[in-house]
Amino acid sequence: MTQSTLVKLLSQLETLEPKELQELSQAVQIRLQAVKEVDKLTKFYDSLLSSGLVRHLKPTSTPQQIKHPVNRSLIEVQGKPISTTIIEERG
Repeated sequence: MTQSTLVKLLSQLETLEPKELQELSQAVQIRLQAVKEVDKLTKFYDSLLSSGLVRHLKPTSTPQQIKHPVNRSLIEVQGKPISTTIIEERG
């Protein structure tokens, strides 16, 4: 953010009603918390990389990258449940 943008925002604070100031304060706190979480994760991942525990990190998916799940229907299976079969085979 440029300094002029910050000055404009600060000057507009004088025109806000108390309820609007409260909403702005909550929005700022939410944004600050999100930034802190990102910083914490970044430091954690950096420490994993620098310690040698991890060689590389896979990129995470953003909500826009996650595709909608395929609509699948359940099938009916004959016989006893698979969990019963597994328990019997282990026993």
